[in-house]
Amino acid sequence: PHVSQEYLAIGKEGRSFPVVIYSSPVFRDGVMNGYRGILIDISERKKMEHGLRESEKKFRTVFEHSPYPIAINSYPEGEFLMVNAAFLNASGYTAEEVTGKNPVELGMMSLIDSGKLFSRMALAGRIEGLPITLTVKEKKRVEVIFSSIPVTIDNRPAVISIAAEVTKLKKIEKDVLQKNEALRAAYQELSA
Repeated sequence: PHVSQEYLAIGKEGRSFPVVIYSSPVFRDGVMNGYRGILIDISERKKMEHGLRESEKKFRTVFEHSPYPIAINSYPEGEFLMVNAAFLNASGYTAEEVTGKNPVELGMMSLIDSGKLFSRMALAGRIEGLPITLTVKEKKRVEVIFSSIPVTIDNRPAVISIAAEVTKLKKIEKDVLQKNEALRAAYQELSA
């Protein structure tokens, strides 16, 4: 049987470094006579592992604490794999209610709108700054600016989507346009 174990080795200059040792027993005439092994410096692998852990920690911090709703969905199925607290607050759903379901099943968007997003993603490889309307829990309509990029999660294709709610901005914009129209009509009346 081959055995592998990680150790800290000490080099000529007294510097320690991580190694993995693979060893196996040596037999002579049916009697174990010793071990044969190889020692491999795994310093670079350890640095990469540390870098990945740090990257994962940064991503998780951004994901969990973002003020914007963020979702990670399987691709192409569209099932929610993870959502952040901002998503739950904005949608009114719990994590248990969304996990494993797609936006169409939840009634957040129609099958037609989902198909349009899927087509856009397939053609462009990403979605950036797309204004769409979502229906959240209790049939409330929400205007958002939607962006989505492809990623790989556990060796499977997925997408990370972020939405910035602009419902209030849309209402303000509509009010401003109506007031401008009223001002224009009043100006034309005064000019006449």
